[in-house]
Amino acid sequence: MAKEQALRSLEEADDNLRRAIAYLVAMRFDAPGCPGALSEAAGKLRLATSGGFSNVDRSELAGVVQRIRMHAARVQALLDSAAALYCGWVSSAVTGPPSYAPDGQLLRDEGRGRVTLNV
Repeated sequence: MAKEQALRSLEEADDNLRRAIAYLVAMRFDAPGCPGALSEAAGKLRLATSGGFSNVDRSELAGVVQRIRMHAARVQALLDSAAALYCGWVSSAVTGPPSYAPDGQLLRDEGRGRVTLNV
């Protein structure tokens, strides 16, 4: 893979990670654009690494790779915080969710018309 292509793919992956961070920080229910942004970032990273870096001077890519690592760590921290918040919210319920299934099955909550996933 040419250096320019690898660098462009890495920069696009970094842009997608920043977009995912923006969705997570906005605190919208389900962070609707986050899965797509993360999926695109993963695809760009796969593309950048698929051709190998044998003819690319790694020092030229070091800056963007460091930014990707920093943004990926931020995404991980935000997702971990959201999971902990959700876990605490669910565990604070007195009776637990009405659609609880011990086997992790997805059930419809008939009373509110929403779907809940219990894992």
